Amino acid sequence: MLGAVGLALITGIGKYFLVPLLNWAFTLLSKRLYPIVSSAFLFNRLVALPKYCKSIRTTVGRLRNPWLLEGQELRDIFVPVSVSRGLGSSEHCDVRHLLGTLRAVMIVGDPGSGKTTALKAVAMTCLQQDARGSGYVPLYIPLRAWGLAGVDLMKHTEELFRDNNFPNAGGYIKKLRRQGRIAFLLDGLDEIDESNKSFVVSQIRTLLREESHTSGCPAYITSRPVGYDGQFSDLIQDTAYMDDFTPTQIQQFIGNWDFRAPKTGAKLCQALLSRPSILLICRNPLMLTIVTSLYRETEDQLPDSRDAFYKVCIQALLTRWDAA
Repeated sequence: MLGAVGLALITGIGKYFLVPLLNWAFTLLSKRLYPIVSSAFLFNRLVALPKYCKSIRTTVGRLRNPWLLEGQELRDIFVPVSVSRGLGSSEHCDVRHLLGTLRAVMIVGDPGSGKTTALKAVAMTCLQQDARGSGYVPLYIPLRAWGLAGVDLMKHTEELFRDNNFPNAGGYIKKLRRQGRIAFLLDGLDEIDESNKSFVVSQIRTLLREESHTSGCPAYITSRPVGYDGQFSDLIQDTAYMDDFTPTQIQQFIGNWDFRAPKTGAKLCQALLSRPSILLICRNPLMLTIVTSLYRETEDQLPDSRDAFYKVCIQALLTRWDAA
């Protein structure tokens, strides 16, 4: 009897005290040791880099939408975004295809044309490759935040790696750059505060010069037309311009959403097709996102006039979208 009680007592102590204590000690030790060993030979490539890639996949793979509390997954709603190789050019391509063909590209587009989504799609394309092998490691940098940080590019790069589960990555970053394997995705030149803009532009020019050799790291920079006046024209290989959605892309985009009865994607497409002036506006991805969100999440139907449509969209931008 006493033996059974003693055994039960020992088992209880082990289960409810020793096991949690050991788990806590192991977790604490791992947290303390990981920053130290993350840059070690092989550990950086086999452990730290996959951790970084997993974190980046979460960062760039989710899109914010004020109408959806849970947000959206890029892979669920993404429609291949095309760009024109030159203003007014008839040569179009999927923006993701630039990665293997051009090293330095300026991507220019109107507000809401999908520039940020395009860069995130390029990042996801990199992540689908084997980053531990010879694939590109994406580095997505919102330029406004970098400008406010006020540190040089390599320091900011190390901070971004650290923030994404790869501390002390300086040495490995240098190795990746020597191999031409970092894809620098620089988003929002037009959004930089004027007090920081000359510093950021100077840093980007230095990066483009340093990576100008054949095996250099690719760099893609986005901006609205008003924010780009040729600061990198002597250092880039091409300027690409965001294309508007085609009617087919509009239908594909709407088809990627779920609707609650009695509303359907087919009904929304039909409503847009019957309103040519509104359909024209919805060739802009942001405007189409607003329209689809309003149609899906509210009791509203599509307005018949362009004036009424703009009023609805402005109200949405000034309240829910801006607040988010």
